[in-house]
Amino acid sequence: ASQIVRAVIIGLCFWLLVRKYVPWFSVARPAKSDIKGLLGMSVWLSVGELVAKLLLASDVLILGAIVSPAAVTTFVLTGYAARTGLGIFVFTAGSAMPGLGGVLGQRQFDRAQQLRRELMILTWLFVTVVGATTLVWNRSFLHLWVGAKNYAGPWVDLLIVLVVAQTAFIRTDSYIIDAALRPKGRVVVGIVTVVATLALGISLTHAFGILGLSVGMLAGRAIQSIAYPLIVRSCLKHTTRDAGARLAALRLAAITAVLFGGASALGRRVEAPSWLVWLGGVMISLALFAALALTLGPSADARRKILGRIRGMASGIRSRGKA
Repeated sequence: ASQIVRAVIIGLCFWLLVRKYVPWFSVARPAKSDIKGLLGMSVWLSVGELVAKLLLASDVLILGAIVSPAAVTTFVLTGYAARTGLGIFVFTAGSAMPGLGGVLGQRQFDRAQQLRRELMILTWLFVTVVGATTLVWNRSFLHLWVGAKNYAGPWVDLLIVLVVAQTAFIRTDSYIIDAALRPKGRVVVGIVTVVATLALGISLTHAFGILGLSVGMLAGRAIQSIAYPLIVRSCLKHTTRDAGARLAALRLAAITAVLFGGASALGRRVEAPSWLVWLGGVMISLALFAALALTLGPSADARRKILGRIRGMASGIRSRGKA
């Protein structure tokens, strides 16, 4: 009931805002072609949401059915920090899609490609900094919060962070595909991914438990990691292959691998005795990893653009706060 009331209130607010700020807003009888197009798009988007839910929830369902509910608790708590970071990223990246959709609607494909490159670098920066910080302090976080017995171990922790990083890139490309009004290919790839992920997850969980499940999730979702960028290239009319961009992406991936490896090794040795020490360590780690990633990763031009975007977002947040 509360969800229904919430939806009605939001709908009324949107309706009032549109009536006030959109002069041409009115009611008209739609043509059959409009109904058919909108219905087809809605069906694909609905199926896509179902596929996304299956992918996001399949890990705990598999683990609970094959191992035990207690293992689900350990797995969920170990991944809590990383998944919280993913939620923040998804909210932020999703807010940028209407602007990108407007650029695509105007068929400014060169501009859209540039925006996508900037968005992917920002995604890389976010997952690298937050992922490395999580690997250093997640064991201490769980020890202070619910007890060390609920920590699944450094290897599972690392795999969960990798899955979350993978999901962030997948979400970014899926948003771009939807903004281009091309959800069919995304949904078809998602269905194949669900089947592969379930098959790998079930078989590897039987053999290796939580560790096997994490490997199965990472391997199964690799289908999306490969296919989605190809669909995005088609949406953005980007047919040429850029060897320089590929080398730059490999360099960023290598930097992430080094930082994740060092952070994971450090996390096995560091344990915060109190929440105050933990919070201070997290703040220092975020600043340190951000500085390292920005210095070692993007080119000077890309670094200037990233810093400009970050300053713009910060000024926007400050102005909304003053308002």
